[in-house]
Amino acid sequence: MRMRLALMVAVYQKQLKLSCLGRRRHSSGEIVNYIAVDAYRLGEFPRWFHLTWSLVLQIFMSIGVLFSVVGVGAIAGIVPLVICGFLNMPLAKIMQKYQSQFMISQDERLRATSEILNSMKIIKLQSWEEKFKSLIESLRDNELKWPSKQQFLRAYGTVFYWISPLIVSSVVFLGCVLFGSAPMNAGTIFKVPTTLRSMAEPVRMIPDAISILIQVKVSFDRISIFLLDDELRNKEGEEKRKNIFSGRVLVKSI
Repeated sequence: MRMRLALMVAVYQKQLKLSCLGRRRHSSGEIVNYIAVDAYRLGEFPRWFHLTWSLVLQIFMSIGVLFSVVGVGAIAGIVPLVICGFLNMPLAKIMQKYQSQFMISQDERLRATSEILNSMKIIKLQSWEEKFKSLIESLRDNELKWPSKQQFLRAYGTVFYWISPLIVSSVVFLGCVLFGSAPMNAGTIFKVPTTLRSMAEPVRMIPDAISILIQVKVSFDRISIFLLDDELRNKEGEEKRKNIFSGRVLVKSI
């Protein structure tokens, strides 16, 4: 919560000091998006960060328990886990790309909506309502295209991780038979699924955690670009802030 509030204050103070060129690059709709969406996601980062490393730690502890139960036969079960990890890397990159495109499309829609609302009198006068309505709808359709692709990839990752315990348990039993590291009795047969079941929750949560961390990375880049944008000179910025807070308009003679 403190991080979110600090970012909201930083964005607000930055928009008071933006130069004319910076205001062209960041519309009012985008600035609202920085506060409403990006600051919220960055505020959720600590919780998901600690959840991610704790899930990874839980998986490694489960692997250690698995080694203590079946011995060398657990090595065969690690191979599918490593393969799953490598297959998840390109998936995460694609999801990051889709998230970036979604935020860009959202900014374009907000910018167009803000400009249309500011020019509503002219649009009404010229009877251009349907034209601009179709423009907003097309931008909205383009915006919704990226979340649908992202959700499809997330569903693929979730299914992939849900079936991984079944694959791992089958490979572990096969390794026990090949290496003869543990007797195939009732104790081994019941202990292995129980150990793998303790990995089910981390395996289920890891795709969601990775998705959230990708969104946090995109939001961090967006806010960083905004906070590092051009500013007014100190004197002009101070005069502007004084005029805003005092409710006066400063008129300069040219």
